[in-house]
Amino acid sequence: MEVAIWKNILMIIAGIHANHNAGVTLIDRGHIIFSTEEERMSRIKRDSSPFLTIGKIRYEYMPIDTQLSFAAISGFTPINNPTGNAIDPWTGENIYVSYLKKLKLISHNYQVVDFGNLHHLLHAATAFYRSEFENSIAIVVDGSGSPRDGLQNIEAESIYECSYPNSFKPLYKRTMSEGDTSFTKENDCIYFNSPAPGIGAMYDMIGCICGFKILDCGKTMGLAAYGKQDLVLSSLIKYENDYPVGDYNIIDFTPRENHLGYFNFKKDSYLLGKTKEDLSYAIQEQSEQAVLHLINKAKKLSNSKNIVLSGGFFQNCKANYRIVKENPDYNIYVEPLCYDGGLSLGAALLQFHIVTPNGRIKNIKEKIKIT
Repeated sequence: MEVAIWKNILMIIAGIHANHNAGVTLIDRGHIIFSTEEERMSRIKRDSSPFLTIGKIRYEYMPIDTQLSFAAISGFTPINNPTGNAIDPWTGENIYVSYLKKLKLISHNYQVVDFGNLHHLLHAATAFYRSEFENSIAIVVDGSGSPRDGLQNIEAESIYECSYPNSFKPLYKRTMSEGDTSFTKENDCIYFNSPAPGIGAMYDMIGCICGFKILDCGKTMGLAAYGKQDLVLSSLIKYENDYPVGDYNIIDFTPRENHLGYFNFKKDSYLLGKTKEDLSYAIQEQSEQAVLHLINKAKKLSNSKNIVLSGGFFQNCKANYRIVKENPDYNIYVEPLCYDGGLSLGAALLQFHIVTPNGRIKNIKEKIKIT
């Protein structure tokens, strides 16, 4: 097998995302040769265990005597943290590291790259590299990301300043936790922590109140078209320190009580007597406005005229249309794989640009093979 050589390292890189919407991406000789989600093979929606896709690259895409240069693994927490990761009961290793060794895809721990605590950064990387901008602002909005401290301070919204080959400078980090509200600045980055939910968590929560499953936010977006304005619902998203936060008064916030969400609903919430259509309309309109507000903040933090959008919220096509329409002076790229199914791609792309800083992916915009 012909492979690219860089400092005597065989440059075959796998990005592996091991959480909901798990998947694997394989880069060989500067080409993306395989990228897919586990659910496409297992037929289990949002499958979180990428064993079948790892096996597929072993037996269909790599000769049996060839190993990966690097396996870059993403998730929500560091890969050997037992909270949020499956651990091999005998070796004490991350279960996917053990599996990679069993399949002889790797032999040594130095072939493993731990991107487990870089959830939002990998969303930014996926969008930035696929945009083909030389520099950009990256705005990441999703339900939850990685914690800054243990299981506390969970990422909600992030802004990065991105440039080649692998610079992702944080400009703003909004996190969620049980702790007190804090607003600080360190190394030119604004850190805003609040017990209130973020934009994405608030959207997901309203969907759950409407009877949809968690992460089924597309149904909420569709239902919004049938709703109308209700002034009682006008403060689902508020502003603190001039940044958006969800309403404290309708949720109880408990980190890690549910691995897919960080909230319980208060029984006396003023939402309970409202129609599903009006609830959906309210969160759709207010989340659009909140993200536009965040984009305007980002434009003041960077001189770049390019904006990339990633994180699950940006599957919201109505919001995306409004963003493009209201920012005509900026080049805007919305990442199609903005949800967690794109994180294996982001991990592989980031590791490629770390170890080959002068390289570029040759087929970054071509259709990637999906099984």
